[in-house]
Amino acid sequence: MKVLADGETNIFLHLEIVRQANEHPDLKFAANNDATIKGLTVKQPWHCAVTLRAAEHYFDTHRTVIGDSAFASVTTAFWLFIAGLNFIGIVKQCSKWYPKDLLTSLFERMTPSDRKGNFRVCVAEKNLHPENRVPVKMNAVAWSSSSKMSVLKKIISTCGVTSEGVPHKKRGIEEIVIDGVTMKKEIQIPIDRPKIVETLFKSFSAVDIHDHYRQGILRIEPGWATKNWRKRIFSTVLGMHCTDALFAYFFDCFLHDSESMCFNVFVSKIAKDLIFNQSRQMIPRVSTPSIDNQVRVLLFS
Repeated sequence: MKVLADGETNIFLHLEIVRQANEHPDLKFAANNDATIKGLTVKQPWHCAVTLRAAEHYFDTHRTVIGDSAFASVTTAFWLFIAGLNFIGIVKQCSKWYPKDLLTSLFERMTPSDRKGNFRVCVAEKNLHPENRVPVKMNAVAWSSSSKMSVLKKIISTCGVTSEGVPHKKRGIEEIVIDGVTMKKEIQIPIDRPKIVETLFKSFSAVDIHDHYRQGILRIEPGWATKNWRKRIFSTVLGMHCTDALFAYFFDCFLHDSESMCFNVFVSKIAKDLIFNQSRQMIPRVSTPSIDNQVRVLLFS
């Protein structure tokens, strides 16, 4: 399944079941489809088309879509910008038109001690459609959290700034000697990073956090052994709804600065209300100004 989630609350917003390979070209925004965005015909590869379908309801909202390496590319960034959305993502396999070799060579010239916390930026304008008059400005950012080249992160974006951001906290081990006994202590090592990298990783794990609550804590699917695909889909979607309700509850508690209950207690109360058809008196809430849609972040994974 391919999922779009809200980066502020971790709530799932869109779900698409993966189709067979021969069905992909016929879907919206794909190679055999005549879908358009602002009058421009869109016939794109699978990774770009599925991202556009997931974010379609949010076109022209100027929100930021954060994508992992399966969907991040120059093509995806271009078409999301045309559709009125910004994009930040980590580029790996979909690297066409991306200066991957150039950024790698810039870091290879550095000494290992200089790579840690350093970054390099390439800025270019790209136009991928002959009828589009204004090219899209894009940033190609390479950042390393270590002296090793294997951890070099390559990022494509149509928004964000490269000014100094909040340092990344990396866990490390420090040996200390107390009364002649050597002990190990866990420490937090700050690593410099630009603001655009901070924005990326602030919401990058939204889908993983949702999956952890659904699969690691709720665990409906392991507890319901079945080979029937209808029951499996039902159990998965039910788990998603329960987890989404939990994150909506967490967000409500955050907005009103109130204490929240744990997941197991929350699910037990929901189950009891559903089984016994109980309705609870709603507690009146003080109205809270809505969060500005312009700064909300969507994550696609």
